[in-house]
Amino acid sequence: MNNRIVLMGVVFLGALLTAAPALAIVNVLPTGQGEDGFSGKLSTSVTWRTGNTDLLQLAASTNAAYHRDKHGLLFKAQVTYGSKSSDVYIARTFEHLRYRYAVLDWLTAETLLQHQYDMFKKLKFRALVGAGMAASWQPNQDLSLVLGSTYLLEREVEGEDVEITLSGFSDFDHRWSNYVQLGWNLTENIGLKSTTFLQPKFNDFGDLRIHSENGLTVKANDVFAITVSFTATYDSDPYSDADTDVESLDTNLKTSLDFSF
Repeated sequence: MNNRIVLMGVVFLGALLTAAPALAIVNVLPTGQGEDGFSGKLSTSVTWRTGNTDLLQLAASTNAAYHRDKHGLLFKAQVTYGSKSSDVYIARTFEHLRYRYAVLDWLTAETLLQHQYDMFKKLKFRALVGAGMAASWQPNQDLSLVLGSTYLLEREVEGEDVEITLSGFSDFDHRWSNYVQLGWNLTENIGLKSTTFLQPKFNDFGDLRIHSENGLTVKANDVFAITVSFTATYDSDPYSDADTDVESLDTNLKTSLDFSF
C-alpha cells in the first residue's frame, strides 16, 4: 500500500514538473471514445474580495459530448473575467467543436473548428480549422494513452487596432499539432489526466507553441468532483510592440468544483 502511494505521488509530481506547455492552445481532448449517448460537465469558480482590495474573478467552462457507434461529437467553451479596483485584468473566451470517427478500434479520424480571444495576451482573434488522426491504447479499464497528429489552418490577429480579415489565403498560417494524452484511474474515486501539445509552424519549426495540462480529480460521487490542475503554456514568438511585451511562459494552478451529467 505504501509503495502504491509513493508511486502515485511520483507520477503526479512528475507530470507537474515536466509540463512545458502554448499561449493560444487549450486542452480539448476527451480520454477515449466514450460510451454511446450524451454526457457533459460544468465547472464554475468565483473569487470575490472587498475592503483594502476590491477583486472579482468569474470563470465558467462546459464540456458536452455525444457518441453513437463510430461517431463522436465534442463541444467545449470557456469564459474568464476578472477585475481589480474596477480595472479589468483578465478577459478571455474560447469555443471548440470537434468531430471524431473511429476508423479502427485503435485509430480515429478527427476534424475541428475553434475560436479564441484573450484581451491581455493581445489575441484579438484566433480561428482554426483542422483535420488529423489519433491512435489510442487502452490495456485496461483504468489506463489509456492517446497519440494524435493534426494539420491546422490558422488565422490569428494580434493587437487592439488591427482589423480582422479573412479574405486572402495568404492571411492564414499552417501548423502541425501533435499531442499525447494519458488517463489513469488510480483508484475508483481518484483519477490523473495529463495532456501535452506541440505545435510548430510548417514553414518555421522555430515558431513553436507547447501546452501541458495536468489534473488530479477526486470524485465525491457520480455527480460532484474536485480537481486540482496545473497548466503551463509557452509561445516562442509572443506578441510585442512599443507599449506591450507578452511573456513567453504562463503557468496556472487551480482547484475547481466539477458537476457531471
